[in-house]
Amino acid sequence: MKASAAAGAWRRRPRLRSRLRPQPGDVEHRQRGRQPLADPRQRLAEHGEAGGAGSGGDVEANLNRWAGQMEADAAPQRDGFVLGTWKVSWIEVAGTLKPSTMGGGSTQPQPGSILLGAVVEGEGGPWFFKATGPAATLDAQRESFMDLLKSGRPRS
Repeated sequence: MKASAAAGAWRRRPRLRSRLRPQPGDVEHRQRGRQPLADPRQRLAEHGEAGGAGSGGDVEANLNRWAGQMEADAAPQRDGFVLGTWKVSWIEVAGTLKPSTMGGGSTQPQPGSILLGAVVEGEGGPWFFKATGPAATLDAQRESFMDLLKSGRPRS
């Protein structure tokens, strides 16, 4: 493939639109012919997941399933907001993360953990976002997680 054809293919890829700003500790990556950029999603990469529609049920079923992955120290915090034509529902649970039943996760309970999760409903969705990890890590990233959710924009 010629270099010009490869460059044309690169331009046709959809771009992540985010107003998040690089933070100290973000991982840098390069886009072809551009300056290094920090990937704000890296802040959640250690313990996070993001995905599209699946067979996990509706919004309530997903939020309840995620809450069930924790032995909560207190009642989960839940709320939501509207972003253009999208509806965002989120949950935060603090406590002990139970051993993973999906494989690849820890086989031991993880006390002192936090789960941040969200479902974004709208055309082309839903989209799912979940991060679990030590309370110290996710306490420091809570605002960035919410900024990530608020940074999306439906196509007009």
